[in-house]
Amino acid sequence: MKNQVYNLTHEDNCIKVWKNTEEIYCISIESKSINLKQLYDSMKVDIDDKYFFVEGLKKFDEPKSDTERIFNNTYDFLARLLVELNKKMEELRARENSSSF
Repeated sequence: MKNQVYNLTHEDNCIKVWKNTEEIYCISIESKSINLKQLYDSMKVDIDDKYFFVEGLKKFDEPKSDTERIFNNTYDFLARLLVELNKKMEELRARENSSSF
């Protein structure tokens, strides 16, 4: 089982999503939208992995710009996604081989 560590950075007009050391997605500050299928596909989810944020990653306490607000919203979204993804993967790993999917 491998730990997949996610990080967020903000650069120029983009919030970047990183998996381990690879940039996997960029959210434009201008469009303020996420293509969920593209994000999920780039995550390359594996049933045997566990998903976490990089240690020390924090939201902005009092966002002062659109970039900081979008960063916080992305952080919240990914935090919930990673928690739910870990729950689902754990549930799938615990199933008996003979059980139906």
